[in-house]
Amino acid sequence: DLRQKFHLSPCPILPSHFYLEDTLSRLFGARVVAYSTIMVANMGALPIIASGHLTQGQRPLMVFDRLAHASLACHKPVVAEETQVETIRHNDLDALEQTCCKHPVVAYVCDGVYSMGGFALIEGLLQLQEKYGLFLYIDCAHGISLFGDNGEGFARSQLPRELGERTIVAASARLVACSCLERHIRKRRFAATQFRMRSVSRQPYRGVIKFTRFPCS
Repeated sequence: DLRQKFHLSPCPILPSHFYLEDTLSRLFGARVVAYSTIMVANMGALPIIASGHLTQGQRPLMVFDRLAHASLACHKPVVAEETQVETIRHNDLDALEQTCCKHPVVAYVCDGVYSMGGFALIEGLLQLQEKYGLFLYIDCAHGISLFGDNGEGFARSQLPRELGERTIVAASARLVACSCLERHIRKRRFAATQFRMRSVSRQPYRGVIKFTRFPCS
C-alpha cells in the first residue's frame, strides 16, 4: 500500500485503521480511504484533483454546483490556486456539457443528496462521464445509510459496481450513526404512540398510563 510505504495517511498508521478501511471497502463495493471527518476528506481530495494528479497530469477545470454544501464550496480559494474554478446553476447538465465541450478535462463537484433538498442527477452525470471523461466528486454525506442494500448512500447505489478512476464519493460514518439513531427514536415514538392508543381504547377511564420498554427490531 503506497500510503503505508510513504506514510501518506489522514490518520495514524494502525492495524485497526486498515481493518476499518478493508471492512468498509467490502461493505460499499469500492476502495475506501478513511478520514477523521468529511471536511478533512474534502480538504485533502479537492486540491489533489485540481492539481491534475488524478487526471494524468492535466489540471481539470473545477466546476462546482451552485448548491454544493459549504464544506465543499469553502475550498474554492484553495482549489483556485491550482486551476480554474467555475460555478454553474444547480443540476444544470446542459451548462456542464457545454463546459466539457470547451475544456479537455473537467471535474464536477456536487452533493449526492443536497442539504436543502433534492438529488444529484447521477444518470445524466454518468452519460457525460462516458462521453467526455468527466471526473466526478460527489459528497453524499446526507444520503449515507438511507439508500442502497447496504446503506451505501444515494450516489453509490446509483453508480456502477466498478467506479473507475474518475469517480470519488465522499461519505460520513458519523452521519450514519445519527441517521440510525434518528430511525431508532422514531420507532420508539411510534411504538409508544401505538401502545398509548391501545391502552386508552381498552381502559378509557384511567387517567395514568404506564409505559414500558419496547423492543425495536
